[in-house]
Amino acid sequence: MSVAAILLALAIGAYFVAVVEGWASEGRFSLSRPAILALALLGQEQVLPRKSDRLFFEAGPVLLLVAGLLAAAVIPLAPGLIVTDLATGALFLNAALAYVLVALIMA
Repeated sequence: MSVAAILLALAIGAYFVAVVEGWASEGRFSLSRPAILALALLGQEQVLPRKSDRLFFEAGPVLLLVAGLLAAAVIPLAPGLIVTDLATGALFLNAALAYVLVALIMA
């Protein structure tokens, strides 16, 4: 089974969970309500700061690259090809990926 088919099945399942959740909470069955709510979220006004901080704006992409490289360093690429062999590799991977969100907010 291909990755695209799995992702499509997950998306369809999540959509139907949203439909059933709306049906259980509001008592109305509507297949289009989750799509309408998603479009309404996309159309909302975005909050922008009055004055941006240039240092954070410039450091954001660099931090994103560093976080990605740190996360990839503990992933075994082949049986003999491991950049860093850590006993707490999964914990380190989660910690490195946490900085991705910080970098996106900074940028």
